[in-house]
Formats: sequence, C-alpha cells, structure tokens
Amino acid sequence: MALYVLRRLGLFVLGLLATSAIVFGVLRVLPGDVAQVVGGVKATPEQIEAIREAYGLDQP
Repeated sequence: MALYVLRRLGLFVLGLLATSAIVFGVLRVLPGDVAQVVGGVKATPEQIEAIREAYGLDQP
C-alpha cells in the first residue's frame, strides 16, 4: 500500500512539474504585452504604465 501511495505521489509531482514547464514555455513564446491586453484597446499610455507598475512588469 505504501508503495502505491509513493508511486502516485511521484507521478503527481512529475505531472505538476511538466504542467508548470509547459505553461511557462507557452507564456514565454506568446507575443504581445500583458499590460496592453489588460488595459484594452482604449487604454492610454499612462494607464498602461500604471498597469505595468501594479503588476511589477516594469522590473527585470
């Protein structure tokens, strides 16, 4: 029984790591500016800059 639980736990961790890597890769590959998407089409440059600061996108 313990072996079954350890095996399932190991598969869960591997699945979680694989999912994290895939999501990270997709987000890095997609084009565009997150602040622009959040602000919308009618967002002013000041609003977009405020969104970047609020989400920490202006920091390296």
